[in-house]
Amino acid sequence: MSNDTATAVSCTLNDSPNWVLKTQEGTYRASLWARAETAGSQLKLRLREYVGSTAAGSRVDIFPLTTAWQLMTVTYTVVSPGASTLDFNAYVSNAPTGTCFFVDDISITRQ
Repeated sequence: MSNDTATAVSCTLNDSPNWVLKTQEGTYRASLWARAETAGSQLKLRLREYVGSTAAGSRVDIFPLTTAWQLMTVTYTVVSPGASTLDFNAYVSNAPTGTCFFVDDISITRQ
């Protein structure tokens, strides 16, 4: 992902439509491999549960980006199984001009 503007922006990778359209009871794990062109930014991984358009819960984990590929994961335990969807985002806030981050091998699994 990259920021092609002259100002700092939020660079967001969003699963649209949500990968998990109907949750099941249990814990979900989202993972990806990520790196940056220049170290220093923080990558946030977020899982959010929605019942319709209402947020039911979420979890965000923050990882420092380096120039080496790193495996990053976030887990979330569903609170409304069968009635909700699960949204996944990976994002960098206030990303300077240039490449925000590189990602590969994204997955979401139920544990």
